[in-house]
Amino acid sequence: MKHIRLISLGTAVVLSLSLLTACGGDKAPVSGSVSDPDVSISTPDVSAPDVSTEIPPVDLPQVIRSLALNKTDFTLKTAGASYKLVADVFGVEDPVIVWTSSDEAVATVDENGVVTAVAAGTATITAALEGTDMTVDCTVRCNIKTEEQPADPAPEVNPEEPPVEPAPEVKPEAPAKVDLAAFYNGIFTDPDNSPAMLPMDNDALDAFYPGLNAIALKQKVAYMPMMTAVPCEIVLVECANAADVAAVKAIFNARIAAQVDNHFNYPMVIEAWEREAKVVANGNFVALLVVSGMTDTVVSDFNALF
Repeated sequence: MKHIRLISLGTAVVLSLSLLTACGGDKAPVSGSVSDPDVSISTPDVSAPDVSTEIPPVDLPQVIRSLALNKTDFTLKTAGASYKLVADVFGVEDPVIVWTSSDEAVATVDENGVVTAVAAGTATITAALEGTDMTVDCTVRCNIKTEEQPADPAPEVNPEEPPVEPAPEVKPEAPAKVDLAAFYNGIFTDPDNSPAMLPMDNDALDAFYPGLNAIALKQKVAYMPMMTAVPCEIVLVECANAADVAAVKAIFNARIAAQVDNHFNYPMVIEAWEREAKVVANGNFVALLVVSGMTDTVVSDFNALF
């Protein structure tokens, strides 16, 4: 019986070990400490960029400058005729223009850009912007025609007829004294319908009637409108001789040509100068008359003085 109990006890121990092996045999024993997984992440280098690198230079915009003329080509038809060139400058403060003529025997130009015809031919007027290499040219054509008067043919002599004595020379009577200032003051009799006029000083005459101040005049009355849009201008002079009369007439005709050809003028002003402007001469008296709507009346009144 004792042997049987021992055998039973051994059998129970063996079974117990078998059960323990079956239940936990697949698991590895846990020993020591468990470390965290490697979760370190490499980050990009976000340090400041290398500022030692040279920055290429930046081309700054240049100041734009320009030079132009109101005309590049024009024609003058009589000696003494003139035209004022105007230089248009951009990008330069207080510009100074230097004017020159390629042939002063054909045309001259003064410091204000007024070109005056001298003789037939073609010249180049150059405007230079002082302090720069900028220039611009204008061609002026002086189409001055000299008309030769044919000589009077010698009279036929009939030997059978006695010679005819020439008639004695009759000298014209000197015209009565004409007060040009009084004539001007009588033109506009209605103050409510009269244009506002302004007397022209020597600077204005030099600008618009170049050469007139150089002539020794006995009387001179010159008025222009206070507003450029008004087509009205009256210049009355008394000359000393016939040569001065011819010079004044050329200056007056040049003024008309300049006004008609001035594209900066108002269209109605250009039309009035083209259709109504008159240059009238009586003896040594010469008048330039532009009085919109009544030029013919003023011309008749002026002629009636003589």
